Amino acid sequence: MLERDVYKKYLGIHLRNKRLELDLTQDELEEKAGLSETVISKIENNERLPSSHTLYLITSAMGISIDQLNQDITRSIHEETNEPT
Repeated sequence: MLERDVYKKYLGIHLRNKRLELDLTQDELEEKAGLSETVISKIENNERLPSSHTLYLITSAMGISIDQLNQDITRSIHEETNEPT
């Protein structure tokens, strides 16, 4: 699997988990972030890698930092590949 695809996979997983932790539907998060329909669904289902601006809108709406999100994703990737962080 290409590095980009691995990142996209874990981005979707982590965003979905955080959204559920916040008890938000995809529609609610899209509205809160000012995004059009299906954007969150496509990201969570690994169909789309968001632009940096879209990722900023999503993380801001969820009250998390992009840096922390990327650290969590990196940790998951390293755990999958058994590489040290």
